[in-house]
Amino acid sequence: MKSAIKKFLVLILLSVIGAPGCSSPGDLIGPWRSKPVLKKRITVVPFIDFAGLGASDTERITEQVVEMLSKSPNLVIYPCPLEIAALSAPEKRGAMVEKAGELGFNALIIGQLNPHEIEIKKKGLWPFKRAVSSVHVSLFIDVLETTTGTLLLTLTQREEVELGEGDLSKTDETVSRRAWEKALPKILEDPVERVLEALENLTWIGRIIEVNGGDIKIDGGSDIGIIPLSIFEVFSAEEFVIAKDGRRYPTSWKRIGKIQVKEVRKTTSLAAPLKGGPFLPGQSVTLSD
Repeated sequence: MKSAIKKFLVLILLSVIGAPGCSSPGDLIGPWRSKPVLKKRITVVPFIDFAGLGASDTERITEQVVEMLSKSPNLVIYPCPLEIAALSAPEKRGAMVEKAGELGFNALIIGQLNPHEIEIKKKGLWPFKRAVSSVHVSLFIDVLETTTGTLLLTLTQREEVELGEGDLSKTDETVSRRAWEKALPKILEDPVERVLEALENLTWIGRIIEVNGGDIKIDGGSDIGIIPLSIFEVFSAEEFVIAKDGRRYPTSWKRIGKIQVKEVRKTTSLAAPLKGGPFLPGQSVTLSD
């Protein structure tokens, strides 16, 4: 059974490391498949603009996504730190996910606005058919879990809008802006719904960030719903696969023991050893059943 689980995890991780794809959040990793209880910390990386909209309009679309996600009671959405935004280039994705994990995020949302496409169609019945110009706009979104680098969700959304001849005679930037004005917010509704489903089915996984004598600091606090006396299982990564960029992604886990929270702060908590050990920085924690 253990061997089968390992093979399953390796397949998921290889699909993330080597090629785009989609996996079910419920199949993420073996030790923590219990029902989610704690809120997840999420950040939305500023969308990449290949649509020619400009910085202001692209930022507005990113903010719309954040606003829609913020309605979920199971997520805590934090502004994207500069350290993460600076790593938004595709070739730096591994480093970005790693940095997000270090900063206490459970998942990243990455988006891209694609160039528009113009299609000429004929509408109406003969002999009254008329030429109509349709503009296709699209975006894609990836959702990545930070503990293993697993791609939870990848999607592309397209929307078709009609523009008048006056709009189409203007610059590409103006055409793109007018098309996106018509496509919003509809083009975001289905993607956001699917992102919410993926994230709400994801169990909170944190990590030990510091050990000082009998105090074990974990990267979850009152912001995600931790309360005093909560008990956490502690795991340590045991086996890894190596990505193309040399980064190691865990594929199997060893149960280390249990810790119990004795003090809750805003974004961190202090816990004491309850069973097992040794407990070390970098080990993963999840709420005990």
